[in-house]
Amino acid sequence: MKNYYEILEVSKDATREEIKKAFRKLAKKYHPDTNVNDATLTEKFHEINEAYNVLSDEKLRNEYDDKLVNKGSKREDQKSKRGNGNQGAKATDIKSAMENLNAQFENFFGFNANSSEVKEDFLNKDQKNPLDTSQIFNSFFSTKKK
Repeated sequence: MKNYYEILEVSKDATREEIKKAFRKLAKKYHPDTNVNDATLTEKFHEINEAYNVLSDEKLRNEYDDKLVNKGSKREDQKSKRGNGNQGAKATDIKSAMENLNAQFENFFGFNANSSEVKEDFLNKDQKNPLDTSQIFNSFFSTKKK
């Protein structure tokens, strides 16, 4: 999470006027019109605008401060969740999702993507490939006979 106070170079208990003054100073310094050839300074300008938009609005600033304070406790919660075996559950979900995707693929195209198995009802006895695209290709790219 970006620290908007550090970006604007103000303290956490800065007043609105101090934030506005710091923003104007930094915006002038990093404005894209004065730094045409430097993309990193343009990115810095966007960060400054983002920080000012949040810190200048009282409601957004309060929400941001709450997130900043709770950031440390959330990291601890995430660390404890990682160690409790959720990895196995995620791997099972991914495996079942892939099996479902393969089944859908086979139902739609008529053959298994992981092997050379072809569903009998999709197989046209006159053609080798269950997805014979030659007719489609010929209809688009062959010359029309008059």
